Amino acid sequence: PLLQGSQVLALLKAGAALPIAAPLAALAASHAAPKNAFASIRRAPVKPGSAAEHAAKVPETVLPTLRSLPGFLSFQMIYAENDMVTAITVYESAEAAKQANDKIIPLVRQVFGPLLAGPLEPSVGAVIASATR
Repeated sequence: PLLQGSQVLALLKAGAALPIAAPLAALAASHAAPKNAFASIRRAPVKPGSAAEHAAKVPETVLPTLRSLPGFLSFQMIYAENDMVTAITVYESAEAAKQANDKIIPLVRQVFGPLLAGPLEPSVGAVIASATR
């Protein structure tokens, strides 16, 4: 089961590790990228220290939309030390990945707009290597 945003926020504020590794590993194992998979990538600088807010909003906002799109395989959001967030969603085709960016970018701007510190950079690319545990 997915954690609710408030649960994620409470865990992060408490300094606890989020219990997502096992579900993500299971998702990755059951949805390893096929030979011709494509990634929908969104990258943006964010306000310093906003990782908890990002993590809290994802399960209830963008994730249901991404999962509902045809060809969805996986999703990862990375919060780097330099306050750069990168979200990677893998789809079964280039067209599906492009459609995902077209559909999700307005939602991302709406939900995460106040947390952004610079422009959102979307792109689509072929998955040329993939591995899971």
